[in-house]
Amino acid sequence: MLVEASRDSMMQLSRTTQESVGLIVAVNGQVICLEIIESTQSLRCSFEKGRALPLRAGALAKSLLAFMADKTRVETLERQFAGDDPARAANSSSPTGPSAPPTPFPAGCKPPAFYSTTDHTSWSPHDETEEPSFAASLGIATMAAVLPGTARAQDSNVLNVATDATFPPMEFVDKGQRTGFDIDIMNALAKTMGKQVQWTDIDFKGLIPGLVTHRFDAAISGIYISGIYITPERAQVVDFTQSYFAGGLSALVKTDSPIKTLADLNGKKVTVQVGTKSVNFLRDNYPQVQRVEVKKNQEMFDLVGIGRADAAVTGKPAAFQLARTRPGFRVLDKELTTEAYGIAVRKDQPQLRDQMNAALAKIKADGTYDAIVQKWFSASAGTTTRAK
Repeated sequence: MLVEASRDSMMQLSRTTQESVGLIVAVNGQVICLEIIESTQSLRCSFEKGRALPLRAGALAKSLLAFMADKTRVETLERQFAGDDPARAANSSSPTGPSAPPTPFPAGCKPPAFYSTTDHTSWSPHDETEEPSFAASLGIATMAAVLPGTARAQDSNVLNVATDATFPPMEFVDKGQRTGFDIDIMNALAKTMGKQVQWTDIDFKGLIPGLVTHRFDAAISGIYISGIYITPERAQVVDFTQSYFAGGLSALVKTDSPIKTLADLNGKKVTVQVGTKSVNFLRDNYPQVQRVEVKKNQEMFDLVGIGRADAAVTGKPAAFQLARTRPGFRVLDKELTTEAYGIAVRKDQPQLRDQMNAALAKIKADGTYDAIVQKWFSASAGTTTRAK
């Protein structure tokens, strides 16, 4: 709701100032970017949609503090800088700090109903620790200031869940219908809880920000590289259910390949996609592997198929999807890495997290979980990749 309400004003502000405009919120000691309108100028910005930074320093943190009520600002500073008076003084004495009045909007640019400011921070093109001149369209100072007006009307029998349905076999659209492993898991959990799922399809970068602003109740996505893995950084902003699946990196080979174990990869040609974690992992852990780097995921599989590479290393879901839909390939039994997928929920809904955990335990006990795993992955995946 907040993003939709602010977008027109953000675009107008970006056109007027010729700068990037971000919708920034402060939540649980973090500065989070909910939305960004990129500048037409050739500027580099250290913030991007969905990114979170500590609410301790920097122009965006100071701008958010500037719009907090006095009492809230004092309490926030006490939490952030307890026992660190010099740092607290540095963060509250800037011209754009808590005592500064709001900067007026440029002529002809109507301000939105929430606060806005233009933060002109000095910035060197060689200094990545500071933001460039950045027009920050500030949404709220604290979550409590916005949630009553933007939270959806809540039906106790409806579970609002968001996903990025572009990554088979986890979640995707087939013949106009949303489907996939994550979809089946969430629908099974909701059925066990006596609820119905109302799905929202959005870009992956908007999942966590949309969750913390009460746009929906839960988020689930297995999209490669950025999937909703349970990490300490994300756990500062949202809560997670127990892991419902173990992701990570897997190796894909032809069905008749002599490669049986990960050790067999040494000395072989293994193709990976540039810019992914597979590249660094093989370089650091399998130095004897002959890496063949390609630009697109599909190229990896094609090179294995025509015999120009012995194996491909990619995310486990993508590997199993290829083996499931294209005859002549198999996935090695042992994964190279494991990462725990979790369903993200808001921190103010511990009861929902607990209900989902109870439902997850129930579908594992009654066989529903195994049936879903076997539907989307191989039979061996049901025993080797199940989240514990």
